Amino acid sequence: MISNLFDEYRFHNQYPIRELQITGQLFGALINSKLIDGVTLMISLRCVTDALEKYTGKRFEFGIKALEQFSKRVHEWPSICQSLFNIEALQEKYPDMLEEVRLVLISLSS
Repeated sequence: MISNLFDEYRFHNQYPIRELQITGQLFGALINSKLIDGVTLMISLRCVTDALEKYTGKRFEFGIKALEQFSKRVHEWPSICQSLFNIEALQEKYPDMLEEVRLVLISLSS
């Protein structure tokens, strides 16, 4: 099932918005629940950041929905955090989400 979910990533731009948001929530929930690890986890995280970096409307919504699900764990991947802080669309449209990530990182470094 998870393999099929990843295989479908290349077709996300053809998904209706509602289904794409549900898929994003599922991706994020898998990450948040620690149901995937290793290479599969890294691929999942890359799918999310790619979707956010490309900012192509529907794919961006997928990335946002996924990130909302695992935002409390994102500090575990410093390179992902750095990628998020460099995404202009996130800075413009979701500054509260980035602020939440920043606060978690600050609290961990204290």
